Amino acid sequence: MKKKITLFFVLILTVAVGFAQLPEIPHDITVSVSLVSGKPIIRWKMNAPEKANGYVIKRKIRSFPGVVPNSFLTVGEISNGHLFTFEDTSSTFGEAIPAQQVESYRIVSLKNVGNQMQLSPLSEIASSTLLTAEFDLCQKANRLSWTAFSGENNRRIDVFEIENQSLKFIGTAKFASNNFLAKNASVNIEYTYVCRKIIALDTLFSSQFTFTTFSQDEPKFAEIKSIITEDKTRTITGLVEQKPATVKYVLYGSRTKNSNFIPLAENLENGFDNTDFQVEIENSAQLRYYFIAAVNKCGTAILYSDTVSNPIISGIFLPETNLATLKLNGAKTDANSIIYRSAGDDNFEEAGKFSGFSFQENIEALYKKQFYSGIQATKLCYFAEFYKGGKLFSNTNKICFFPDDIMLIPNAFTPDGNVEEDKIFRPIAGYVAEYTMAIYSRWGDLIYQTNTLEQGWDGTLPNGKKVKQQSFRYIISYRNRANKMIVRKGFVTVL
Repeated sequence: MKKKITLFFVLILTVAVGFAQLPEIPHDITVSVSLVSGKPIIRWKMNAPEKANGYVIKRKIRSFPGVVPNSFLTVGEISNGHLFTFEDTSSTFGEAIPAQQVESYRIVSLKNVGNQMQLSPLSEIASSTLLTAEFDLCQKANRLSWTAFSGENNRRIDVFEIENQSLKFIGTAKFASNNFLAKNASVNIEYTYVCRKIIALDTLFSSQFTFTTFSQDEPKFAEIKSIITEDKTRTITGLVEQKPATVKYVLYGSRTKNSNFIPLAENLENGFDNTDFQVEIENSAQLRYYFIAAVNKCGTAILYSDTVSNPIISGIFLPETNLATLKLNGAKTDANSIIYRSAGDDNFEEAGKFSGFSFQENIEALYKKQFYSGIQATKLCYFAEFYKGGKLFSNTNKICFFPDDIMLIPNAFTPDGNVEEDKIFRPIAGYVAEYTMAIYSRWGDLIYQTNTLEQGWDGTLPNGKKVKQQSFRYIISYRNRANKMIVRKGFVTVL
């Protein structure tokens, strides 16, 4: 029994001595990225480096043929116990690429014992710091973020921009933060950043990140294709180039051309097809100005169309001259105009086009045509359309004139003539009621009377005989639209 106890203690002592002779485990492992080569630089510490004969550096191999994923395999060896730095340029299991992924390492120390090389247990894992950045268009800044630095965590992290191979300090990240906002960034500029962390005498750098601040492709053109008004609704059609930077289109409107524009409607459609906006209007005769803005995700207008107004017309009718005059406002000067007119009904026909910004016509011929066809007009209305490239661009409001009366009285007629319209004496009239026409001889005798506009005097006496060439007196009376009795007197000559 005594012999067994002795052997047991000898065994325990042997195991204890064996463990006591294991090489020291490297500690305080850090991984920096070289500013020159871009490769990982691994550093570590030893309490008794004189007892170590060297080190084995193992990298985490994420993927490589014939290797179990995420295994730690040897990528380098050092045969000097007093060297504590290793730059990983190995390609045995593929090169280290800290600019694209986090590279992780573990260190093993070596110790010669007799004819054998003893290995320490694996150290803790230390990893490189991966830096990334993206352009924040809305804030005009570059957003930097990075993975954790190895080593102590309660250290500040400085951010640098690399210009001409020199470090330019731009700021310090907030405590315990892994991101930084580099303000005042410009579009279409190449930036290179790196982060630095200082631990005692050790300086750690992240990977460098280089990128160009491209904004999303923005539209290059925008235009208003048409402004069409129907009753109380106005449709504004725009054409804006489809580009990723645009998230919506907004229609703005104003009573004045250069100020006080407010958003009226928005459209999320994006493309070369028509982008339609519909707005309710109170009065089609009011001038309004419009433009379309392409808006990006920041809510910023990145492109504006030209400013276009709905065309409006105003006018005046002078019964004494039979002239209807139209004035145009707000129309595009490069558009072709067509003026439409109706007289007494809603059947519009072409009346002409604008000369500059005005139009004038004498409607006497119009009323003659109506009179002889038996039509009696109650109003005279106009509107206009404008065309660009053969397509309707815009239309105007409709204006109507309501003359108090129209009374065109000939001063002569020829009962035996060849022109049918000149064989009978009758006025061309409109907008009249209680109409009466009487014809008298030079001695004051009544020789003809009628109460209808459709009938006229054919130059015969009550006995049926034709009158000779001479002048006769007429008296015409009627009530006009203003409910006023009008009396017109004069002489007509029979030729």
